[in-house]
Amino acid sequence: MGRPQPRIESAGFQRRVCSAPCALAARASLYLLFCFVLIEGIAQPLHAGVFYRPTLGREPLPAEDSDDRTQAGRVEIGRFIPSGVGAAAARPDASGTGAALYRLSMLDAFNGNKMGMLADLVAVTDRDRPRSLYPAQLSYLLGFGRRNGPWRIQFNREEHLPLDRSGGSARYWDVRVGATFEAQLTGLQPFGKRQYKRSYNRVTQSKGATLRGEFGVGYFLHNKSFHARSNQTGLAFLRYEARMLVSAPSGGLRFKLDADFLTDRNRSRYAIANMDLTAGIGIATKTSEIWIERIQTTIIDGPGYEHYFLLKFVVPYKGKK
Repeated sequence: MGRPQPRIESAGFQRRVCSAPCALAARASLYLLFCFVLIEGIAQPLHAGVFYRPTLGREPLPAEDSDDRTQAGRVEIGRFIPSGVGAAAARPDASGTGAALYRLSMLDAFNGNKMGMLADLVAVTDRDRPRSLYPAQLSYLLGFGRRNGPWRIQFNREEHLPLDRSGGSARYWDVRVGATFEAQLTGLQPFGKRQYKRSYNRVTQSKGATLRGEFGVGYFLHNKSFHARSNQTGLAFLRYEARMLVSAPSGGLRFKLDADFLTDRNRSRYAIANMDLTAGIGIATKTSEIWIERIQTTIIDGPGYEHYFLLKFVVPYKGKK
């Protein structure tokens, strides 16, 4: 009697399951890159850019408690893509047109990963200058965070500075309180397909995608120069923030949505004056990520709307001491 060969069938089955999503991910990333390179070539802003001011210091403290000291972060290199209704500026005073983005985020967590020191550094270049690869804006944050279960409190010092001319800077101290959550989306699989694993002749369904989110409120302790609106008016008083990240298992597609709302110290302190909204789609592997983001800024209590795009390559890192 011939002996069955379950091991050979299992290996072939696993190869078919694993190769299909990887091939689809590669084709999807190439298609997205082609589309946005084409957009960059034909899109031109109708007016000056808007100050690029991402919410810095968002590197999350590790969820697991450990006696080891955890160091994590990410390196980002990106390219701004103007649209017909806006572009990223190259400096805090909204002058120039943003070209390249360089970013380094760092986290040093200790005390069972319940406390951590954060540093976030962003540089933006100006495509209107002859040397468009040299930074024209430098933004940085230095902060300290503490976590207790899903809750986190964080104190920060942040500055936005022009590098090739004087004036047009912004700096402040703030405190943020937030709550995080994470859920398993077992019914959602990458590319709409179910994945299975065969082990010792048993077929089991793999884990689904995960949803991670955070809600928070920030208060500007000392602020005399950070504007509440994208048109350089008002002074920021409160920050309401929310973000969501949907990640497929073992890499693959990722979706993100970040929303920041600022209020004006000089006008209706608790009512929203400005909204910054970032929506992105990314392709992730174990070592790197490619993201395409649409960044929108809207003045809620007056006229003003712009949006542009950002294509970036991200390398996350994590280690223990």
